[in-house]
Amino acid sequence: MATKDDGDALPLTSVVPQVAYEGPRKWQAARRSPHRETARLAITSTVISLIAVGISAIVFAEGRTRHKRDMFLRIQETMISEESYRGRQLLLSQAFTEKSINDLDHSRRAEVSRTLALFDTMGMYLDRGYLVEDDVLTMWGTRVVRVWNAAQPFIRRRERQTPGIRAYPYFQHLVERAQKSGLDALDRELSTSDRLGAIGLLAPRASNSRNS
Repeated sequence: MATKDDGDALPLTSVVPQVAYEGPRKWQAARRSPHRETARLAITSTVISLIAVGISAIVFAEGRTRHKRDMFLRIQETMISEESYRGRQLLLSQAFTEKSINDLDHSRRAEVSRTLALFDTMGMYLDRGYLVEDDVLTMWGTRVVRVWNAAQPFIRRRERQTPGIRAYPYFQHLVERAQKSGLDALDRELSTSDRLGAIGLLAPRASNSRNS
C-alpha cells in the first residue's frame, strides 16, 4: 500500500488511474469487423456483376435487332427491284386461269415465279426469327395478302406440277401473320384501286409487245 511522507496510508485508487472495463465487447467488435467488410465487398461485387450482365444483355439485344433490320433492308432492296415489281403488278392486273397462265410468255411467268419465291423467302426468314415482324408487316402486310390471293391460280399450278409438296409454305405463313394483325381487312379496301392501277401500268407494255 502506498504511503504519504508522514506515513499515512493512501487508497489504491488515488495512485492507479481508473480505466473503463471493455473486456470481451471490444474484442468481439474487432472480430466482427473483418467479416462485415468481407460481406460488404461481396455484395458490392455481386451488384456490379449484375449491372454488367444487364448492360451486356441490352447491348446484345440492340445488336440483334440492328442485325435483323439490316437483313430486312437487304431483302427490301430485292423486293422493290423492277423485276419483282413487274411480277406483283402482273398478278394484280387480272384474274388468271390455267389458260391465261399458259398464254403468258416465259419471261412474264418468270417474273411471277420470282415474286412468289421472294415472298416465300421473306416468310421463311420471319418464321425463323431473322426479321422483325413489325417491320415486315408494316411495309408488306397488305400487299402480302393481295398478292397471295391473286396468285392462287399460279400456286395451284405449281402444286399440280410437284405432287405432295405444298407450294410456297412460308409465303402462306407470312399471309397468316398479316391476317392475324388485321391487315387483311385493309387489303379488301385497297384491292380494287390497286388492281385498276396495275392494269393502267401494264397496258402500255402489253401494247408495245403486240406492236413488236
